[in-house]
Amino acid sequence: MTETDATVQPLQMPVKFLPYLEKYRIYKIFKDMMRDLVVNLPKDHLRHMKVYLGRRISSSKDIDRVIVLISPELKFDVRRLIKEMIKDLGLYVITRRYIMDCYEKHDDYVPGCVSPVLMAEVAKAMTLKEPVLQDGWLMYDHPCTLREARCLQQEGVLPTVTLAIIPTPPVAPPADNPHTVPRGFFQQDFEALKFAYQATLKEVHINPEDTSEAIIAGKCFNAIRACQAGAQGPGQGFHAGGAPASTASCC
Repeated sequence: MTETDATVQPLQMPVKFLPYLEKYRIYKIFKDMMRDLVVNLPKDHLRHMKVYLGRRISSSKDIDRVIVLISPELKFDVRRLIKEMIKDLGLYVITRRYIMDCYEKHDDYVPGCVSPVLMAEVAKAMTLKEPVLQDGWLMYDHPCTLREARCLQQEGVLPTVTLAIIPTPPVAPPADNPHTVPRGFFQQDFEALKFAYQATLKEVHINPEDTSEAIIAGKCFNAIRACQAGAQGPGQGFHAGGAPASTASCC
């Protein structure tokens, strides 16, 4: 006489389907959804299940987090470019000015002293507020130094893609300039930041005849989508050679 485990129910489906169910964690999805139904006891259980699955799909997507680096060799309307980008991408803008406005209201602010560590904490707080957390963000004039970039990275403020917008390289590259060009507080150290964000870097090559629409739709947008598809880092994928927009509020 054999013993039967009463807790083990007989299998109701062919064994060959089990690898598929395990691969896509179907059992866990239904278990979590059943727990959500029991906790909430909705009147319309089918609608509730539909909303639950939709919310799960949205939460599983990697939200766009973009840092834009502009080569100092380029001379064009950066604000117009960013404005058109966020219209297409639906991201919230985080600028250096907004970070400084919140920085000066921080309890630990010391007049006349700019702390990259405290600036990184302020920037992190901005990225964690709704709806920025769910919709994604774009920084285009921050950070400005390697130290500021490292502080942001230590705080976990990490981009999914870093767009380095540069002129199309000539056939024979010019000799390196050994001298560092003087910069203001709101100017980026372009080469140092490219090094700091090399893991997510995508170069966007700009030609003199390119329009703003061509830069955004044909180059910036494609570079971001290439990184979403897994073509991360320099040398992977291609060199990109485009919802309503708002400004993040943190104060």
